[in-house]
Amino acid sequence: MLSRIILCTLLAHIIGDYYFQTSKSAEEKFKSYSMLFLHAGIYCIPFLTLYLFSNKDFMLFKLVLCLCFSHLIIDFIKVGAFHTKYWTKYKNRYVDREVVIYLADQLLHIGLILGLCIYFVNSGLILHQVTFFDRIAIDIGISIGNAIRWTLLILLLFKPSNITFSKLFKLYKPVGDIPSIATTKENEIKAGAMIGFLERVLLVIFFSIEQYSSIALVMTAKSIARYDKLSKNESFAEYYLIGTLSSMIMAISAYFIVFKII
Repeated sequence: MLSRIILCTLLAHIIGDYYFQTSKSAEEKFKSYSMLFLHAGIYCIPFLTLYLFSNKDFMLFKLVLCLCFSHLIIDFIKVGAFHTKYWTKYKNRYVDREVVIYLADQLLHIGLILGLCIYFVNSGLILHQVTFFDRIAIDIGISIGNAIRWTLLILLLFKPSNITFSKLFKLYKPVGDIPSIATTKENEIKAGAMIGFLERVLLVIFFSIEQYSSIALVMTAKSIARYDKLSKNESFAEYYLIGTLSSMIMAISAYFIVFKII
């Protein structure tokens, strides 16, 4: 029971905090409190959907309220911390202040989700059914538990992984590797993000069916496509290696957390 509630609330968090929030609105939160409240309202939608498609237990409603309210409080703290004198003066060669705040923000959100789920389950919360997910699981012929796990895993491997990578390693991006035409740059970034997502999906699929040797084929295909840049640009080769290794770590870690730990 605890496992299912944690999976459902984490899924709602990922949808609300990543997929229901654009990069522009994420930036606007730091400039306008109205945007912060708007994000908090939109963030509640997946949690309210979870409640409406479940057994509508009052304990679950209280859990949803606590999660939504705590998200708003944490975001207020994040915005306040971002504008303090310490952070505006903070400079580091390897770690950007935005990275520190981003990681602290997500760790607090996830920590509170886990803590509140454990508290409410120990207090008697029971999640009898989530009919929306039940229908999806029946349609594709898998168990509801696996349906939720795979949905959460795939969503984790796309936007959250791409955003986390871009924030963690933007300081290592080659300076001279930027196309002169803006549209080309935008298309290249989108293509790189999609390649990274497909790479991680293939990794977890091969990992789940224990076809470990097939992972090497994915890495080889990716290296062949980038061979020209790798052989001529040392800084790009280093950045490529960072991206490839971090992508593998993200994919394998997400798989273990979703399928083995929760």
